Amino acid sequence: MPIPALLLVLSVFGFLISFYFVMLQYRWMSPQLPILPRICLMDQRSCNAILFTRDARILGIPNSLPGMAYYLAIMTPILVPQFRTDISIRVLSSLSIVTVVMGVYLTYSLLFKLDTRCMLCFTAHIINVTIMILLMAYIPQPA
Repeated sequence: MPIPALLLVLSVFGFLISFYFVMLQYRWMSPQLPILPRICLMDQRSCNAILFTRDARILGIPNSLPGMAYYLAIMTPILVPQFRTDISIRVLSSLSIVTVVMGVYLTYSLLFKLDTRCMLCFTAHIINVTIMILLMAYIPQPA
């Protein structure tokens, strides 16, 4: 599968995870809906417990909202070829590095400060690392 297709698939999954967290944070959805996959069912020692902590926000905004914007930004140059320029790929690559650094901190926070195992959070962080690696490989090399 070519890099743009992989980036698109990963971004869609990342977007869906972020969207799910937004739905929970604004209480537009119950964390215990029986139609959700088992990994999404939340209890007090998992994802639901961390959504309302200080580390789950950036400048008062839930982390999942900038997450949704990030995944949309990754999808845009793939779906709209006019936006697929060397500059846009370099900007997205830089943004992906920032996202991974934040993910390292958030993973540390989950494991050591909150003592919580959130499989969806870990999945999103793995998606972000993979996106960063793919974007770095996708940057056009100077001739």
